[in-house]
Amino acid sequence: MDTTKIDPSLLEVKTLYDKEVACVVFVNDFLKSQELMSRLDCSVVSTLSRLCAFCVQGKLDSILDITDEASVSFVSSVNKVSCLINRARVLTQIDEIHKMGIFGKVGVAVIDTGCYPHLDFMLGKKKQISFVDLVNHRQMLYDDNGHGTCVCGLLGGTGASSAGRYAGVAPAARLTVIKALDEEGKTHGFKVLE
Repeated sequence: MDTTKIDPSLLEVKTLYDKEVACVVFVNDFLKSQELMSRLDCSVVSTLSRLCAFCVQGKLDSILDITDEASVSFVSSVNKVSCLINRARVLTQIDEIHKMGIFGKVGVAVIDTGCYPHLDFMLGKKKQISFVDLVNHRQMLYDDNGHGTCVCGLLGGTGASSAGRYAGVAPAARLTVIKALDEEGKTHGFKVLE
């Protein structure tokens, strides 16, 4: 067993070794590793080809044994996750800063996938958003991926649709949104327009 390829949380719980668990096995070559996964003494629950990984379920000691295989890069635990933007606000003490009257009245450029006209940008005092689309050359604000909207919300969302609970760190910021990434979050370079 190669412990450098194992999520430390899996090694800490020795009582799990003979128990049935779910893990994510990351591999170097997805296609070549499919045969390896079929030989495992566990079930492949799902395949994550884009991540070059497999979700597997079985006895932990059997799963960890495959870390000796050269094609296996890492075995990760599967943990429950949740959105924690309101917890991050507490940890960063951003509400204390807002109570002092500091709301980030600055200009911020967001180069991403665009920005959806979410209620946190449109309700109450309408947020000042400039928009430039380098991908599809549209005039109206949009986001065909969602990542840019998330970033804009974290930076300058007013929190209007959540009674302030999910306001951004600088709700008074003026946003300049530059859509440079397509619906897959990729860019392919830009041609100079003459």
